[in-house]
Amino acid sequence: MTEKVKVTRSNLVLTGLLVAVLVFTGCAKKRPQAADSPNDSANTIDKIRLGIMASGTLVPDVGNYYGIFAKNNLEVETVTFAAGINSIDAISIGQLDVGFAADFAILNRIGGTQNSPLRIFTGYSVNLNTYELYSKDPAIKTPADLAGKSVVTLLGTVYEYYYAKTWAALGIPESQIKYLPVDSALEAAAIIQAGSGQAFYANGRAAEALLAIDGVRSIGKLSDYVESTVAIFIASDRYLNEHSRAIEKFLKSVDEIYSIVLKDQETAADIVYKASSIPRELTLLNFKTIDYKIEFDQQFYDAMNNVLQWANEKGVIKYPYDLHNYVNVDSLKKVFPGRGNFK
Repeated sequence: MTEKVKVTRSNLVLTGLLVAVLVFTGCAKKRPQAADSPNDSANTIDKIRLGIMASGTLVPDVGNYYGIFAKNNLEVETVTFAAGINSIDAISIGQLDVGFAADFAILNRIGGTQNSPLRIFTGYSVNLNTYELYSKDPAIKTPADLAGKSVVTLLGTVYEYYYAKTWAALGIPESQIKYLPVDSALEAAAIIQAGSGQAFYANGRAAEALLAIDGVRSIGKLSDYVESTVAIFIASDRYLNEHSRAIEKFLKSVDEIYSIVLKDQETAADIVYKASSIPRELTLLNFKTIDYKIEFDQQFYDAMNNVLQWANEKGVIKYPYDLHNYVNVDSLKKVFPGRGNFK
């Protein structure tokens, strides 16, 4: 069994690292929302509470700049989290309506309870894995050198899948890896800086923060072990059924946003930088490695089901389930006939 090591949180200051802070304005308590009425006009303004990651502000930033949500009579209130898994948990307890996360995190949460209320209602993106494995330890030259060493991870997220696939490809028994669980990339970078952990997978801003630490360098690429993952929009079954009109407006809005972004990526990068301070070069890099699309077709289903089968075999899923039972693409099919088809 994999050894789980309790980590003492570090107070080390990392120059240049942006702290992803949980901003929970007006969402401390459950806020009941009235269900859509069939007598209401489509011109009625609907509201959605959307959970986003600090590094995933593209949709609200561009949508608000061009007034896409307002044009579709939709008001979107965004709540920012350090990781996608946090937004999924908030949906489960009724503090949010819609959120997105990577495949493993969603599959893990669905299988965490019997008869989960969570439902996938569309794909968000297909992501080529740009993560690299970073280490400060001069004795660690390649991922294969990590046998018997300590590796930093975010439990309950896609990191578990990433590491498991890495060790399997290298022939390293997972029992030989000591996992140091943390809550954020900030904490992971602090542990790497302190030398308490020997490696951590990162990309984007987290990678920049790690490389700013003296002695840290890349020792391997995740793409050698995992080609791509998918990100998914999710909501509760009840919300999808009672607020289908709001979901339809949301789907239409995000699809419009993606169309605008693909036509002028430079402007989109400027908008995101001005709204959320995310560097232009990082956003432009995302456009090269992420295929943004509102769809849940065979590609999305197969990608998720492959991860689910792995998780079931590893005993990660507490309550095994059939993925078909947790996908509701009724609104997707209504807004975009021809999409949402899978076996």
